[in-house]
Amino acid sequence: MRYITGSPLRCPDTPAVKRVDELSPTRFREFGHRRAVTYEIVADEPPHRYVTRIADENLGYGGTWTYRFEPEGNDTRVAITEEGEISNVL
Repeated sequence: MRYITGSPLRCPDTPAVKRVDELSPTRFREFGHRRAVTYEIVADEPPHRYVTRIADENLGYGGTWTYRFEPEGNDTRVAITEEGEISNVL
């Protein structure tokens, strides 16, 4: 999750991911086939929780993704919660 610029590990449909500003490591931009979207890390609480949100406000949609990590024996259970929103389209 924290390997932001490793886009093939994050999402195979995202050809590139770049930090928006090296001085602000909490913002990154995913470059997809149709458009680029800026995200922001809003919580980073290793090893239990990681939250990102869409930082762009003009897309017509937005939301957050919360990743929770729970130890399970020698493994880790990952729960992902997506909370999306659609802007008024009228």
